[in-house]
Amino acid sequence: MHVAAKASLVSRTSTCYSGCGLYKSAIHTSSCQKVCLTSYKQNASTHTHQGPGQDEVRNCVRGCIFALEDYSESKMFQLGELSTPTVVGQSLTHSSVKLRWQTSLVEDVTFKLHKKMLDWDSGWHLHPDAKFLPNEFIELTNLQPYVTYRFKVVALISSLPNYIQESNETVQIATKAFGAPSTAPQIRYVSTPSPTVISLAWHPPRFTNNRLISYKIQLRPVGTAAKSQVSTTINDIPANATSWVVSNLQSSLSYTISLSAINLNGEGPTSSRTVTTPNPGNGKYIDHAAHQCMLCPSLTSVPIRWFWHYKFDIIVKKILPFNTPTKLVFVVLIIIIIIIIIIIIIIITFEINFNCICYFLYLVVAVIAIKVFKE
Repeated sequence: MHVAAKASLVSRTSTCYSGCGLYKSAIHTSSCQKVCLTSYKQNASTHTHQGPGQDEVRNCVRGCIFALEDYSESKMFQLGELSTPTVVGQSLTHSSVKLRWQTSLVEDVTFKLHKKMLDWDSGWHLHPDAKFLPNEFIELTNLQPYVTYRFKVVALISSLPNYIQESNETVQIATKAFGAPSTAPQIRYVSTPSPTVISLAWHPPRFTNNRLISYKIQLRPVGTAAKSQVSTTINDIPANATSWVVSNLQSSLSYTISLSAINLNGEGPTSSRTVTTPNPGNGKYIDHAAHQCMLCPSLTSVPIRWFWHYKFDIIVKKILPFNTPTKLVFVVLIIIIIIIIIIIIIIITFEINFNCICYFLYLVVAVIAIKVFKE
């Protein structure tokens, strides 16, 4: 029994030592688990040996991790704390910049540069076009013009998760302006609130490359019925606009809408949508794309105003002249229930757009609450 235990100890020690010798293969490209399994499979193919047992693999992995941790600690000590990169004067252009980074490169340590674009709060991403020079400089190329960045250096010491170092991030670095916008505005929706009107909304282009000065909208009739129609172009739409309404169009006609952004250097690419104006015989025109009512009954009609200014005051002050907060809340709840019942009847009877009713309900509930508690 003593001899068997001793043999088992020798076997565990042997596999542990073999794992220690495999750590170099697991520094960057793999893990100790994969390295040990690959090693045993290769040995099994060259020798008449059955597959490794779980204990053998486990002891190999332990030895590999132990050696890899010892290696990583020595590299961490050799590397020290990563310094913060700074901009080299006069090196900034519209697409490149040089950073001074006063940290010596350590052999077998992988250095990466990560970037964050502050204009969109994009989070940290790897910037592949970064070159670490031996004279304590980092060259960055293929940046976007007219974008504000932050950068940081990431040092990958080994494949173990606890051995990754990061520098502090740089100050804000804004590349210079260059060229027309390189991306088009993103059209959010296009709708037809009436037979002769088209409404559209958009997000600004992601890369403007310079200060925007305006947008341009072009409407081109399409189809067989468009031969007698002419295109419409709207210039000088304000740069801060994110929506626009085009009127005096032809009903029951398809239009291709093109939207582009213009900066100080010129016009960028366009984004397009096709929409058809409705037939004027339909009396209800709802903006389904924007999910909002465009031609609904007025919420400030005379009967509604009369009820609000007179009947509501009579109910609250005459019929239910409560003063305590609890009873006031009770009054508000009763009135809200009555309004909901009335709204359901109106929806069923007149087929009014539900979103309109929701907006009306929000307005009435808010005003009731303010009016009651103000009393």
